[in-house]
Amino acid sequence: MAENDSTTLKEKDSNKSTKRAPNYFKLLQEIDNTLKLLTDSNSSHHVTGEASHMSKIEEILHYVNTNLEEIIDQMTDQKRAMSLITVFNIVIRMCTIDKIDFVISLTSFQSMIRKILSKLIIISEEEPGNYKEYAGDMLDSILMNLAEDNLIQTCFERLCLNQNKSIKNSIENDEKCEEKEENVDYNELIEKYMSCASSYSFMVNLRSVYEFGKNYHPVISSMLKFIDKYLTDRNNENSSMPLEVITPTLGILWNLSDKIVLVPLLAELSCAKKPIQWIATDCFAFHIKRLGDAIFSIVHNLSRDKTGLTQLRNEKAFEVLMKYKQLVEEQNDEDLKLSYGMALISVTVSDEQPEENKGFIIWVSRTLYGLCKDATYKDDLRCSGCHLSELLEVLHQAFANTYVVKDILSSESNNELKPVAFFAQCLLSIYGALLDKEADDLEKRAAKYLLKILLQISNYREYHKELTEINQFCVIIESLSKRPKQDDAKRIWSNLQGEISSNQLKKEKSSMIYISYDRTDEKFCEIFIRELRKRTSIPVWVDFEHVESWDDTWEYILPVIQSATVIIPILSTAYGENSDKFQELSYAIGTNKSQDKSKNLIAVTAESDFSVNRAWMEDLIGEHNLIPFDNNTDNVVSKVCARIILSKKPLVKCFPRITKRS
Repeated sequence: MAENDSTTLKEKDSNKSTKRAPNYFKLLQEIDNTLKLLTDSNSSHHVTGEASHMSKIEEILHYVNTNLEEIIDQMTDQKRAMSLITVFNIVIRMCTIDKIDFVISLTSFQSMIRKILSKLIIISEEEPGNYKEYAGDMLDSILMNLAEDNLIQTCFERLCLNQNKSIKNSIENDEKCEEKEENVDYNELIEKYMSCASSYSFMVNLRSVYEFGKNYHPVISSMLKFIDKYLTDRNNENSSMPLEVITPTLGILWNLSDKIVLVPLLAELSCAKKPIQWIATDCFAFHIKRLGDAIFSIVHNLSRDKTGLTQLRNEKAFEVLMKYKQLVEEQNDEDLKLSYGMALISVTVSDEQPEENKGFIIWVSRTLYGLCKDATYKDDLRCSGCHLSELLEVLHQAFANTYVVKDILSSESNNELKPVAFFAQCLLSIYGALLDKEADDLEKRAAKYLLKILLQISNYREYHKELTEINQFCVIIESLSKRPKQDDAKRIWSNLQGEISSNQLKKEKSSMIYISYDRTDEKFCEIFIRELRKRTSIPVWVDFEHVESWDDTWEYILPVIQSATVIIPILSTAYGENSDKFQELSYAIGTNKSQDKSKNLIAVTAESDFSVNRAWMEDLIGEHNLIPFDNNTDNVVSKVCARIILSKKPLVKCFPRITKRS
């Protein structure tokens, strides 16, 4: 409050019935300014003015505390929410610079902060629905406060250096206080503050990813450094001082990483790299019950972005996570076990798992399937904090394992749809999101992964009958297959076709070689095809010569696969991790078995040290069809041609390579 203001606080209080509500924010900011004078060691008035400054602070706090609760209750939801956060912002700022803990020790302050916290708890926990639309503004307010003057770094420094001492009880000399209450100390204030931010980060719908990154990049970076400092310090295994703040701070990162659009920004900050380093520490193992759920979930969330997944695999995420399997199971915590399982499936690099791991992955998959069913009954398609799209995405990854598919699809219930019918009916309820430009992004994502799961199911002939018996499903799939950019629907519809037309059968009489490859191996593919064409007169078809990258590839390659007499997949690590290639090869082999026994499948590896890293590759191809790359493309092409010539019913003509005589 300005020194030349002649109106006293008591006079204002007596006239409050005829005036507008007092501006508490300006009064609290006055305390903030006064504290700066008190804590400025270079101020010549530091000692002489200390008593008057403290007296003024006590007077302001007493006045603010008198009618704060009543005035806040009379506000609208939006004003109440923003007023509370604004007051809390100022409180955190003043307490952070108050190195002598004068303000926080005052009874009037303790009373005021308890009122604020009780209201914020109602907003964030008991009545979140009423305030969800303001969550973005509330989160912005907190993060802007932390970003200004790098306040967050000052807060964390105080916590890490343990500069603040807890206040045990109310002031002993305060005779007015009849009932003693345990006071809130600085650590608890920061904990509550970060907990608020965590709650709002869960509810918020981000309006501008660019603005978020520009404004709060340093704040997120400080959070990562704070957690990193604590978890990687070997002296902190048994310390709980910062743990109360680390938990909600992790909650903020957990909820932000759950926003798909933010994952690239977090990946830039090495947010995918840090959690794996944290998991590898003794401190994490000691506090796994408190920290595991959040950190495992962050790993899973970041794996949903290509950049994040690359960082995780570079850090050997799967190997690091596997070391904790037994410890996780010993905790007897279903939520922890599920978040760990989702992270494990998300970063797996191979479908080949020991028998003891298969049981765990099946448990996770069954749990995910159950949560998917529960989520479909919710208006927001959420269950246990996960959106249906997230559950389906992990289940889709788990379905890369044949044993998971068989386990889930063979489960039966007298009162519920069979699994195949459930996935089909689920698609029927939300497929419209694929056609609506204004549809919610998460619903679009859910529909996308439902199609992918149904495509995986349709690759198994034993489930074709179940799918084709759902008439409405077949109608929708056929309709989607005729639309642009619906490759998965096209593939499902192709898989469900009973017979190929006579025109297509005629095409199969003409010899053709079809090349299947991953885009990352395009250069190798070009060299291989160039050499292959020197050795055979049969046409070689590859998509990059016929299809633009933005076209619906499947629409073009379907008739080619049906017509081809030789299928040559070029295998690599990237090929094994591309689910589209699994569908492509499955269809090619299925067509081979049902239509043309003479069709050859000859697999070529694009890596000299390549080893089959996916179970489906081994199941579909087998070792006898594999020609390893020996760093000599000419040798590989010669072996391919030899395989074709040795076919029982060769439909292609290869000729030896013509070389000049010396």
